Amino acid sequence: MKKLWTLFLLPYAIFSASLEERVSMLEQEMGQVSTETANQTFGANFVPTNFQKGWIGLFIQGDILYWHPKVGGTEYAYKFIGNALKLPQSSDTDDHSFNWGWGARAALGITFPGIGWEFVGTGTWYSTSQTDTQTAGLPTILINLKGAFLAPSSKARSCYDLSYDEFLVELRRTYSISRFLSTYTSIGAKRNWIDQDQRLHYTVAPNQIYKVKDLCDFEGTGARLAFGTQWHLIYGLSFLMNGGGSLLYGKYEVKHTETLTPMSSIHLHGNTHLFSPQVDFSLGLGWDLYTKGYHFGISLSYEALYLWRQNQALQLDDTVQNRLQVVRYADDITFYGVTFKAKLEF
Repeated sequence: MKKLWTLFLLPYAIFSASLEERVSMLEQEMGQVSTETANQTFGANFVPTNFQKGWIGLFIQGDILYWHPKVGGTEYAYKFIGNALKLPQSSDTDDHSFNWGWGARAALGITFPGIGWEFVGTGTWYSTSQTDTQTAGLPTILINLKGAFLAPSSKARSCYDLSYDEFLVELRRTYSISRFLSTYTSIGAKRNWIDQDQRLHYTVAPNQIYKVKDLCDFEGTGARLAFGTQWHLIYGLSFLMNGGGSLLYGKYEVKHTETLTPMSSIHLHGNTHLFSPQVDFSLGLGWDLYTKGYHFGISLSYEALYLWRQNQALQLDDTVQNRLQVVRYADDITFYGVTFKAKLEF
């Protein structure tokens, strides 16, 4: 009986010894190619890297913005041939056009140890001021598109001040999908201040000017979700793609004034609270340098920001007989342009 049990257990003992040896060899091979990431997890060490984040990773970032804004609802005049007998007439409206302008953005972030989430605070500042002028000589005249009074004029001037300020705090997590691709997701809160001021002067007569002013100031807060990808190319170069969306709720302070000296003046106020949806995206190229003590990166991207129904305005309407009513209208704002970014991480 003992011999029978010995013969029965002998293959199992030989197989177990062989299995233990193979497992031990596999563990040794995995130890040679494994590495500990900055988030204190293990991954494959396919590409050697010298940069290792400290107990708390810290980074600072600075951006230079060269943007161009477009604002809907800024049309202020169109040309009309005064001696034409045939109606209707076709003509192009004159809206306010902006030049390219400079802005700035700064960010500061830290990485929480153990969990790998980054806490990032970002501030953005952009403002522009532009004057647009249109003139007409007889028999052509300019017809105003702003204001309650019909004021044919020989000259129309629009002065527009626009400023955009943003403060964003977010939690961000980065994932390494492969040697060539990494992604991130973020969730945060956004605060916006957007100020608009359009001042219009219509020269009705040499000593008579019809003045119209529209003011819209927005201040709101809301949530933001974002995502991004980084495709690693060669020699530290990478292709960057980022996108995000926000939904803010805030106060619109809207004012409308008209003055036609010495006849009369109009003052309207229409403050309201509304939601403001926004989307943004960027596409560009980046370059990164990794050393034992720091990580330095730069990028150049095309960036765009779209804000729905952000330009709020009021106007008197007297089309209904024996009735005067206030009409509220709204249009969108777009910012687009080039963003240069520099980042230093310790």
